[in-house]
Amino acid sequence: MNLSNQTINFLKNFALINNSIHIDEEGYLKTKTPNASNIIGIAKIDEKLPTLSIYSLDELLGSMSLFEQSNIEYTINDDYIIMTDGKMKINYRLSDPEHILTKCKAAKQYEEYDDFDCSFKLTEEQLISIQKASRILKADAFCIDMKNGQGKISLINSELPMTNSFELEVKGKGESSVKIWVDNLLIMNSDYTVNVSNNKVVKFSSDSLPVFYMLATAILN
Repeated sequence: MNLSNQTINFLKNFALINNSIHIDEEGYLKTKTPNASNIIGIAKIDEKLPTLSIYSLDELLGSMSLFEQSNIEYTINDDYIIMTDGKMKINYRLSDPEHILTKCKAAKQYEEYDDFDCSFKLTEEQLISIQKASRILKADAFCIDMKNGQGKISLINSELPMTNSFELEVKGKGESSVKIWVDNLLIMNSDYTVNVSNNKVVKFSSDSLPVFYMLATAILN
């Protein structure tokens, strides 16, 4: 079996959210932040992986990097992911599922969530600008304000609200006024459709990749 570059990129991104992962649903990778649901990530994949648990995605991805990626052949049994490339082989030990403390519900439950109050488009270029601005301005909160289809995204420092800020005008539909933590914006670079459920969750659905993220809204003073 081979793994596509897209699937590997999903694993790399999901490792930022939770370094452990439990795969229990054919055709999906699912992750969420440890011991909470601040970030949930759901990706569709073409590979038909068996049920398995990986305690350290960083270690697995590091092992994979020792090979020429396009040449790796993967074999998965009850205990190991076996990676081979010619004369080189690595047996990567799988984890006991009980050691993976944070597991996701069925992907369908997240896919079908539709209790939204507001939606708009966010381009990859805009996302990159927001991420860059948050670092430069030391912003910790990502705010979405929308009314009658006109709105803005702003970045603020919640501890120093009168300091530097960033604003980006957006157009969409509905009304919303929510905040999420910048630290939770661990999503892949892409164009997104953003749906907001006031006081609950913000869903980022990629327009070009089979992945979406659900980020919990934050309560800030």
